[in-house]
Amino acid sequence: SALELDLGPIMGSPLVVGMTVALLLNLVFHIGTTSTAQRQLDGRRPGEQAARFLEECGMDWGMRRDIVGRASSAIGEALELLQESGVLQGPPQLKATFDEYALHVVLEYPGQALSLAVRGAIDWQAVIDSDEGIAGATADLPARLIQQLADQVDFSEKQGRARLQLNFDH
Repeated sequence: SALELDLGPIMGSPLVVGMTVALLLNLVFHIGTTSTAQRQLDGRRPGEQAARFLEECGMDWGMRRDIVGRASSAIGEALELLQESGVLQGPPQLKATFDEYALHVVLEYPGQALSLAVRGAIDWQAVIDSDEGIAGATADLPARLIQQLADQVDFSEKQGRARLQLNFDH
């Protein structure tokens, strides 16, 4: 038949058949695969620990580098904000979960939930005229950065433990 004649050279090649089978098996066995890892952050530089942890996870799980970079920056900003605000009452726990569609990063810690409320757009003329100057306008900059870096941000508090969840579409 005409179809056999058209596919004959392609399906007759062992290399093409082997590659096709390998691709199909890879798809079948990786569908729905989810990878999870967690690490307790301690010491003086939890932001650096979190960045190393996320980079290791990214390499192991095959994440895009831009997603790892955004997640590292957002978690670094959150940890810095937690330390500066004084709501962190113990070592935080960082958990990363990755599937083929998204990276979910959860930062759990003893203490109060982090407030990521931001005011409206920055009115630069008001900044110039204000006695607070640039410091007042940039007070919510870390919260703005976290919300810009992550595709979804959620925070909650239950029984003295706070949870910040950041989702990054892959």
